[in-house]
Amino acid sequence: MGPITHQLPADKVQSLFNEMQLYPTRAQVSEMLHCAKECADRNTASYLTFGEFCLFATELKRCYDKGIPRSNHLARLLERDGQEKKRQTRKMSKTLSKQEVFLGGSCNPTTWRHDIAIPLLKNLGITYYNPQVAEWSAELIEQEYLAKQSATVLFYVIDRQTRNIVGMIEAANFAGARRKLVLVIDSYKPGQTVGGELISSELAIADEESACFNSNVHEYEELNGGILMLQDLVERQGIPVFNNIPIAINCTAKVLREKLTVQDLTVTDMAQPVKMGHLQVGDKLIKLRQAFDALDSSRSGQISLTDVCMAYRLMTNRKLSVTELRNIVSGQTGNGESTTKVNFEEFCTIVAELKGGSNGVAESEKCFCPFFLNPIIRFIEWTLCGRPLRALPVNNTCLRDVFLAGDLADYT
Repeated sequence: MGPITHQLPADKVQSLFNEMQLYPTRAQVSEMLHCAKECADRNTASYLTFGEFCLFATELKRCYDKGIPRSNHLARLLERDGQEKKRQTRKMSKTLSKQEVFLGGSCNPTTWRHDIAIPLLKNLGITYYNPQVAEWSAELIEQEYLAKQSATVLFYVIDRQTRNIVGMIEAANFAGARRKLVLVIDSYKPGQTVGGELISSELAIADEESACFNSNVHEYEELNGGILMLQDLVERQGIPVFNNIPIAINCTAKVLREKLTVQDLTVTDMAQPVKMGHLQVGDKLIKLRQAFDALDSSRSGQISLTDVCMAYRLMTNRKLSVTELRNIVSGQTGNGESTTKVNFEEFCTIVAELKGGSNGVAESEKCFCPFFLNPIIRFIEWTLCGRPLRALPVNNTCLRDVFLAGDLADYT
């Protein structure tokens, strides 16, 4: 078996999955990249190797085929609070007619509504409510609320010209309420300005007693982290996120015209579909690394085919002979069973092939569960440190157990 050296750049991973009709979220891809970096002890999370990609693709396909459900608790919450439960709204004012689309998100000084969205909606014959007005008054609060509640589609644009705090909260809420949300995100850029202020400038931190809070904190990291968290929350509901307003408007028209959900949009609509965003597939690679290291007693970075068979039995509770294993290992002629060695990259490829059901080797429904029965693996898992949710960027030097939020009044 020759060395496998193929590397898949991070920005190509999601599109390659899509070509295989696999639709991970951006956060899932980020999780894969960071878990791969951790397992391979690399300095960068900028690529996946061929073996790592094969393993993740196989695991996604397995989960899609089996229909891995959400947790029972989460499923009950969605059933209780979701679209299935009829929303109770206030009666519509006689002077305010129902509009098909509510244009939410970034307001002044952005002009995306007037310049792009509204002309396109007019051409498509779609009615809309525009909350951005020249002169705002308190009476508009009621109108805006009713427009949000009655609109069929909530069209939200998070534009990087503003900080978007309220818009991000509203979009996350509507996604959780399972409304028809079409979300467009224009991500922040390092060194850009918002309202004439450089968002990458250092924030003033007042706690002089804490060395952590005296460190430099950049607003860009906070805003960008909020965007990533919003995208993760939305994609976990199966809602695609757009980066182009005209494409999003066309998809809105299709949702209205064909009475679809936003989750029904596909690649042919120029949307980025997502599927089963609640899955955590990165852990499978870590468990595979644990099995490999447990069998690599010499710490040479290689194990024998006999060890591969043992690892497969640990993971699937199925027996696999070296002869069966050789049927999927190319280029092996004349070598003894115990002399052939494979590295971790090759091990990933072999496991992916076996889990795919090649050569009559079927996958057990208890795949990966026996890891918890093996004392060596259990000990290794216990010693591993936990990772932040979905590998979202955090400032590791300023982690705290509790964040105190709320009223900033001077209480004693």
